[in-house]
Amino acid sequence: MTLDLPENLLSTGDVIYQWVTLVEEYGGGKPFTIGCKSTVGFDYSDSIDVFSQDQSTIEALWSNSDSIKDKTVDSQAEDLRLDVHEWVAGTDYSPAAPATESAGNTVHACYFAKELPKIGRDPNDFHINYKASMGARIYSSNIDTDFISIPEENDFYIYLGSPPSYADYYMYNVVADASDALKTSTMVMLIAVVVLNNF
Repeated sequence: MTLDLPENLLSTGDVIYQWVTLVEEYGGGKPFTIGCKSTVGFDYSDSIDVFSQDQSTIEALWSNSDSIKDKTVDSQAEDLRLDVHEWVAGTDYSPAAPATESAGNTVHACYFAKELPKIGRDPNDFHINYKASMGARIYSSNIDTDFISIPEENDFYIYLGSPPSYADYYMYNVVADASDALKTSTMVMLIAVVVLNNF
């Protein structure tokens, strides 16, 4: 996830929290949110949060939610937060965020991916259309309860396809380069971009 923001809006040490909520367009999967915290001035994501929701809590991560108001960035929506999940932060499995095209702006990216088993994947976890919403908040520190809210984007769609099977991927890369095949990890990522040039 990326934000394209004016440089004068932020200071080193500010905390940016970006999130995307995913609801299956068809099927009975539970809605969930992936949240990503990063700190201005550092080129990595601090942490990844995953929240398990139902139809009554789809907007729990929105900035006007009671789960968010008067909460620090680390205490928001605590009753929905999963202690254990398969999502990891980092740039190893994500393409680089595009550079800004606006003078005076900087791109702030959160990189994350879902770890998958190489063998024994559930085919029902793939080929899903998600109705998505996303937003972001800017805090001056981890202990601040006030924030600047980035307006939510709502009702767009993300399609989650399936990665190549381990067997297919392995056979392809053994021919091309055996060492690369051994280094490759199977990950799936969801990427969404918000451009706020005129924020």
